[in-house]
Amino acid sequence: MQSKLILIVCLLSIFHPSYSSGDKFEIKGVLSPTFETMRPGNRLYKDDWGYKLSYNFGLEYKYYLKPDISFSTGVLYQDKGYRSVYSENKNPSLLYNNSIFITSFEYFMIPTNLNIHFETSTRSRFLLVMGLTNGYLWKAKASYKRVSDDELNLIKDGNSNLDLEDNSYDMVPYSYKRFTGVNLGFKFSKYIKSKMIIEFGAIYSRQLNRVSRVTEAADVLGNYYYIKPKFDAFIFDIRLGYFFNKQIKNSGKDF
Repeated sequence: MQSKLILIVCLLSIFHPSYSSGDKFEIKGVLSPTFETMRPGNRLYKDDWGYKLSYNFGLEYKYYLKPDISFSTGVLYQDKGYRSVYSENKNPSLLYNNSIFITSFEYFMIPTNLNIHFETSTRSRFLLVMGLTNGYLWKAKASYKRVSDDELNLIKDGNSNLDLEDNSYDMVPYSYKRFTGVNLGFKFSKYIKSKMIIEFGAIYSRQLNRVSRVTEAADVLGNYYYIKPKFDAFIFDIRLGYFFNKQIKNSGKDF
C-alpha cells in the first residue's frame, strides 16, 4: 500500500502545472518494443533463458537545464519476462524438459534520465541517455506446456509460441514488488513542426535488484546451483513529443 501511495504522489508531482511552469519543457508519448530476458547470475544456467518480444508505453516529461542538457522522467507500463524452450539434452535444466516456458512481469515504472544533446543539423539532435528506473510490480504470470520432440523442433525452427493459457500460475508471491534498474543508450530527435518533435533510439536496461524471493535450484540442488535472477532488456524507443510552451531553442524559423 505504501509503495502505491508513493507512486501516486510521484505522478501527481510530475504532471502538476506548478512542476511544469517554465518555458523549457516538453511532454512525449512513448511506445517501445523490447527484447526481454533473464540474467541468472550463474554460468550453469546462462543458456536457459531466451528473449521474448514485449513492449512499453507511457508518458515522458523532459525539462531542459541547458540547450544541450536535459532531465527526463515520467511513467511507463512495462511487460518484462523471458521465453525458454527446454529440451531433454539440456543439463542441468532449471524447470521442465521438452517444454516451452514464458513469463510476464507487469510493472509501473518511473525512469529518471540525464540526456546530453549534440546538434547534428538545425532540426535534429543526437542524444546520449543515462539514468535509473524504479518501479512497482503489478502482476506476474508464468505459463508452460510440455511438448513432443516434433513440436519442440517446430517451436525452435519457427520461434513460435504455443497456447499456454491452460498451464499458468501466479508469480507475484515469489517475486519482489520493487524494481530498480540502470539505463544507458542513445537517441535521435528531429523537429517535425516548430513545437513537435519525434525521437527514436536504443536503450539497454539492466536490473540491479533481484526478481525472485526464492531460488528453486538452490533449494533442490544446493548452493552450487544458486541463482540471482535479474531482468535484462534491449529497448527500441519511439517517442512523439510536443512543447507546451516555448522550447529552449525555438525551431519555428526553420519551417
